[in-house]
Amino acid sequence: ESTSAQYLIPLENAEHQISALTSSPDQKLYLVEQSPHGNYRRIFQLDFTNATNIQSRKRFSRVLPETATPERLTELLVNPIKKRMIVDLGKVKELGSQPISGITFLNAETIAILTNNEYAINKV
Repeated sequence: ESTSAQYLIPLENAEHQISALTSSPDQKLYLVEQSPHGNYRRIFQLDFTNATNIQSRKRFSRVLPETATPERLTELLVNPIKKRMIVDLGKVKELGSQPISGITFLNAETIAILTNNEYAINKV
């Protein structure tokens, strides 16, 4: 298999990580962005409209695209994926401060969230 496309996803902070990615029943993509310290955990819906596929880009004027500022990406004519926050998991007290390991849609209205909580099951 080969990669068919490659896009940039802006993170809210350079320390943040993408810990989960899933698609919804209506074929939209969602991700979990969180800090390594557990105080920032959010689910975002991704919007690829007008995002630049950077796979065929051979060079970026000596700039790593993943470290470029938004202004520099604009100069390079690169549009990253847009994100829209769906849920701030930091405000869901039942989740505690455990890192999010995964998400999946059970149906069109319900998202299952997997945490590193020793496999306890909680309904939120």
